[in-house]
Amino acid sequence: MTARIMCMCAILAALVSPAMAQEEAAPAGPNTGAVSFTLGVDFTTAYFYRGIIQENQGLIMQPYADATFQLTDALSVYLGTWNSIQDNLAGSDWYESDFFVGASYSLSECLSVDLSYIWLYGPSGGGEFTQEINIGVAYDDSGLWGDGFDGLQPYVLVGIETSGGSDMGGLHGSGSKGTYLELGVAPSFTVVESASSPITLTIPVTVGLGWDYYEAFSDATPGVLEDDTFGYLDIGLDFSMPLSFVPAQFGSWEAAAGVHFLLLGDSTETISGNQGTWGVGSGDDFEVIGTFGISMSY
Repeated sequence: MTARIMCMCAILAALVSPAMAQEEAAPAGPNTGAVSFTLGVDFTTAYFYRGIIQENQGLIMQPYADATFQLTDALSVYLGTWNSIQDNLAGSDWYESDFFVGASYSLSECLSVDLSYIWLYGPSGGGEFTQEINIGVAYDDSGLWGDGFDGLQPYVLVGIETSGGSDMGGLHGSGSKGTYLELGVAPSFTVVESASSPITLTIPVTVGLGWDYYEAFSDATPGVLEDDTFGYLDIGLDFSMPLSFVPAQFGSWEAAAGVHFLLLGDSTETISGNQGTWGVGSGDDFEVIGTFGISMSY
């Protein structure tokens, strides 16, 4: 379930422009049409979905793929899938498989909106986790700054659960359908100048809030769900570099690595400590997570 949010992060990444610096640095590919796609795989030391622990033991591999259809200069539609494969499971290693479909529209040169629907499913036996409508708004503030800085790239994401739930209430079928609010920025800087292989540092800062979304069973009153508005704060240091040795006719390849510092709220800390239900949680309110990934766009 932690993997689920990464789908939406990938969607919003298409709306904000830190990626523009990477695209400009990468060799121009042969694809000049209205259809593009992305393939990739990430490895992580722990999987937290919007602050809710899913796994922090063993190998965690998260492949994904999406396709975008540019219908007009302002409007595009897309579909894709995101998965989490974890070798610490008792049964199948295929823990999660998400599917999403959506549309993005540019209101102006700097303001974009996104509407999508996502299905979050557990092939290993968990069944459906939840379904959501997601609404995103992103602002490209690069024009407000001087040369060499692409801006803070602020965005807002609202997720509305339409079925199931991501928290303890959703797991046990006793909670309310919740609403999730994500606020974030993602400033980026070129830390190594190179004509062929520049290295970019992106510092994403994300705050996750919820209403009937972060429900956890009370320690003081067993069987009673308590709701917490604050879910998590995530601050990352993500480095990326185009793999320019790959011929352009095979697409634009990129490698990325980073570390994220995760501060949990009361409910997400409780869920993390509820071992045996949500994997092996430490029960701490602070986590350090390492990531590595390779992607290809065409």
